Amino acid sequence: MMHDVWHLGLADRMAAVADRVVTLTQWRTVALGDEGAVRDAIAWWEALTGGGGEGMVFKPREFVARGKKGLIQPALKVRGHEYLRIHGPEYDAPENLVRLRERGLV
Repeated sequence: MMHDVWHLGLADRMAAVADRVVTLTQWRTVALGDEGAVRDAIAWWEALTGGGGEGMVFKPREFVARGKKGLIQPALKVRGHEYLRIHGPEYDAPENLVRLRERGLV
């Protein structure tokens, strides 16, 4: 197991022995430079959210990550289409998607 995901392995082990006190959470690491790995992660997310899952949290491997402008947001919640309907039927209108994509997350 990689040093920077030790806490996820610990949570897995706790869930295995702590019946109903700790819940197992699906997780994976993705090599962003590997197009196949990215496609697999997208398919995993689509299956997760298509089956009623809320979404996933996308985090950098480093606990404190820096980008060109300094510290970056520590995590991004990537929710599925069905979950986002709570924001109204227009949340995915083309003009709203353009505005959201221009927010510059990095």
